[in-house]
Amino acid sequence: MRIAPLVVLALALGCGEYVAYDGDGAGVAVRAPGAGDLDDATRARYAALTRLDHLGLEALLGRFVQQTPGQTRVDYAALAGQDEALLLLDQYLAQLDAVDPMGLESDAERVAYWFNAYNAAVVRGVLTFWEGDPGWSVSEEAFLFFDQPIWSFGGVVLSLNQVEHGVIRGDASHASVRSLDADGQATIARLHAGLWGGGEPDPRLHVALNCASLSCPDLAGTTPRAFRADTLEAQLSTLTAAFLANPTKGAGPAGVSSLFLWYRADFSRGGYTGVQDFIARGRADGLDGVATDRTLPYDWTLNNATGP
Repeated sequence: MRIAPLVVLALALGCGEYVAYDGDGAGVAVRAPGAGDLDDATRARYAALTRLDHLGLEALLGRFVQQTPGQTRVDYAALAGQDEALLLLDQYLAQLDAVDPMGLESDAERVAYWFNAYNAAVVRGVLTFWEGDPGWSVSEEAFLFFDQPIWSFGGVVLSLNQVEHGVIRGDASHASVRSLDADGQATIARLHAGLWGGGEPDPRLHVALNCASLSCPDLAGTTPRAFRADTLEAQLSTLTAAFLANPTKGAGPAGVSSLFLWYRADFSRGGYTGVQDFIARGRADGLDGVATDRTLPYDWTLNNATGP
């Protein structure tokens, strides 16, 4: 099996073109903004990859994610105003579509792929639908943002809900999965089977996915920001600790995140025995000062750097 790490040259995000290199050093310039515009040779090169380093997404998050006390936000206006950055984001998503996630060499590679796919698509989705409206949020029109099957990963068209609840969480009963025909459900089941070593999902997945809202677990504010197979375990531990240390949206005297209510069963899987066990093991101070019998309200305000 060919092992070729994907390396992205994204110097200063102003280089004018996006260049991908595989492990043998051969460069392929890719200028088109959409996956459908990749030429056959480039798509074949990506399809053969078994390891990814996600440096394109790393560069974007490093440039446009801002860390403030208690909150990590995205400077959507700055990102929307830079053609080179938008090109880099679109080409990163194009890569993910060309890559076969089931062909990646390890469980950790596949988990990192899907975490990054979700987060990159959320950022691109905000740029598509937000249009600079300071009052816009992903909750509009009954959360239609998450239900639109407009994202293509590994040649499979999915909604964000299908990525999160079907592929990553493996919840075949979720409405976004049940609405599919038998072939669609089988495809999602196949993709999910490639994660978590074929066992139960790690509930820390909930701190890895950012839904572009203030109460969501934050995107990583320090390097590495994009998930990578070789740092995945450390990243999940760091993000879990940071989320649970935040009393305004993770865990504290006023209550715990609504995520623990909505996905309570998830926290009794993957080696955990429940919400209290998850908090006790992931939070620096354990359960001290945490009101586990109360739930924090969920703020769906856009995590915009220029917002409230």
